[in-house]
Amino acid sequence: KCIKSNEWQNDHPQPLVFSDASRLIDGQHRCLAIVNADVEVNCNVVMGARDEVRKYIDTGINRTLEDRVTFDEDYQINKNVAAIINCLYWINRTQGLKNKMTPEEAQDIFEKNKSSILFGARFMRHNKVGITRGTIASSLVMMHQIDEDKATEFSQSLLVVDGDVQQARVLRDYLLSTKNRSGGQAGAKDTYCKAATAMKAYLAGKEIQILRATGWV
Repeated sequence: KCIKSNEWQNDHPQPLVFSDASRLIDGQHRCLAIVNADVEVNCNVVMGARDEVRKYIDTGINRTLEDRVTFDEDYQINKNVAAIINCLYWINRTQGLKNKMTPEEAQDIFEKNKSSILFGARFMRHNKVGITRGTIASSLVMMHQIDEDKATEFSQSLLVVDGDVQQARVLRDYLLSTKNRSGGQAGAKDTYCKAATAMKAYLAGKEIQILRATGWV
């Protein structure tokens, strides 16, 4: 898909590697992708590597978004930013969007919403169990884009017991009482949308008693 979408980088430094036993020991999937795409691309090639090296190639886990893109030099902030961008991407998905972002798409989302996303990433750093979830931080990002001061007030109230913001208290009670009851993408989206309900109510100056999943759109 990357090759057909013209996302292949001809100056990519990772080579195809052939061993001294004439075995292709790194780059099998890239070669298969090139064959299946039926598109000519340029690759670096290394010949004559020790055949024994194949045991130690690609033994790690798949690289995540925070491994692929540097949004911030602080490791934890970078990790939180990646979590928020992933959350915003799949929660707001339409049929036209791919299942996975390219690094360029992720960087574009970050640059267009940088101050709000960093606000959400710093909120996650408080590390309050059940409260500082990526879904809540992502909803706060949307609130921050509307009113930075009220987003700050809401987030500060959400972090403490009996905070000053009534709508934040309702959301906090909901999060702490249901943190183990819902899972998967459906549960995460429901939490995101219910958080949006509480935040929108605070922006509008309306007190709430229960949370309905309305979302931001």
